[in-house]
Amino acid sequence: AIAASREGVPISNILEVIIMLVGFELLREAGDRIPESFGVSLSVVGSLVIGQIAVTAKLISAPVVFIVAITATTGILVVKLKGAIIYMRMLLLFASTFFGIYGYVMGLSLMVIYLFSLKSCGVEYMAYMEPFDRRKSKDVLVRFPVNTMRMRPDFAQSKIRRGEKNA
Repeated sequence: AIAASREGVPISNILEVIIMLVGFELLREAGDRIPESFGVSLSVVGSLVIGQIAVTAKLISAPVVFIVAITATTGILVVKLKGAIIYMRMLLLFASTFFGIYGYVMGLSLMVIYLFSLKSCGVEYMAYMEPFDRRKSKDVLVRFPVNTMRMRPDFAQSKIRRGEKNA
């Protein structure tokens, strides 16, 4: 069924995905700039209509529309990382286009290495991912109420004691 849906489509899979991702991002930006109630409707309806027209006109295959819709939806889940997700998605797409599965794995590996090299206020960005003590790192995977967290993780221990002034 997937191979049959590709018949008659004049462009390659990669170009289809790039066109769909750019189109989706344009619709999402347009939806952000229009008043809230109308903007969300415009983005959703616009995406559906444009996707259906593109599939009917055999410009883009249906599986590509489905895959891009899933990736775009998961990209919206973490709103604060919207820009980073767009860039990382495109970089991984280009790496996998030119180098196949090796490029994809290498791109993911470089992202993980980069995340482990970051520091924020002297604390490593991925410090929570080290072997952790369940009692001290309660909110690594699921956010627990603040009143249940009595102790700081070992890596975040302050050198200033309670009551002392910072010199």
